[in-house]
Amino acid sequence: MRKKILIIIGGIVFVVAILFVAIFDHWFLKSSQPTQQKESNELSASLDDCLKFLPDNPGDAYKCYVNLAKEYKNNDICLIFPSQIEGGGLWNNSCNTACSFSLAEATQDISVCDSIKYIEEANKCYCYYKAGASFENLPSINYQGESKTCVEAYGENFLKGDGYGFLSLCYKDIAVWFKDLKTCDKIQSGQEDLERCYTEVAVAKNDTSICDMIKGDKDWCYWQVGGKIGDLKICSLIEATDIKNYCYRDVAAAKKDASICSLIDTDTNRDYCYWGVAVAKGDTSICNMMKVLISEKDYCKEGGIPGE
Repeated sequence: MRKKILIIIGGIVFVVAILFVAIFDHWFLKSSQPTQQKESNELSASLDDCLKFLPDNPGDAYKCYVNLAKEYKNNDICLIFPSQIEGGGLWNNSCNTACSFSLAEATQDISVCDSIKYIEEANKCYCYYKAGASFENLPSINYQGESKTCVEAYGENFLKGDGYGFLSLCYKDIAVWFKDLKTCDKIQSGQEDLERCYTEVAVAKNDTSICDMIKGDKDWCYWQVGGKIGDLKICSLIEATDIKNYCYRDVAAAKKDASICSLIDTDTNRDYCYWGVAVAKGDTSICNMMKVLISEKDYCKEGGIPGE
């Protein structure tokens, strides 16, 4: 009799336990759903706030997304910014990677590095180090066919620096896409990277006044702008003879005018100029003006393109 009573009591306890678990699960799911929905709504609103920086301050828009990725500890946010901008796919790799590096460093979470798509060995080393891994705990990698540590392959200075400068590259790409010089000024990896950004924005805007803002050598910038828009006056601003010749060559091709090639003071560059005009104009008879590049001259007559 006692045994039966114990069995009955045990069954009642079991049923009560099952009911308790079921009620708890139902309550927990019901109570957690509003919280999750609230967080989702807050994130959506925050992302919309980031987009308010566009188009006037694209660099700040990107920084806003990076800060959200850190706040929510969510690497997926690093992938959102470029995907929401028309044409963002042109520069999304540099910005995605820079954002992930920043998140890995902020959270000290190596798993962020592992989630980066198409990451190269050097970048993996750099990301792991930023995420808090000591030199001794960095992964072994395949370096030029040999298994080496990250330090052996790339050195401590690379890991302590800015890697391959993805953040600078990201800001440069954004600046060019939006033709926004202010974004260039966010680059802090050195004067060379800053001036490269100025040059590419100058080309995007066809604006040599931006070249004048470069403190160092302006020749490259003048060449890129002058050659693109076909303006000989811009070529005349160039001091270095070889770069000036390149500018003349590009302008001649842009204008499809072989007479401009006569301004070039070396036979080899002048021949390449004639070849470029022949291709641009679709007129192989211009190839006959080439004097010193004999084998290239024959290729030119066959319709060949320089560099191919």
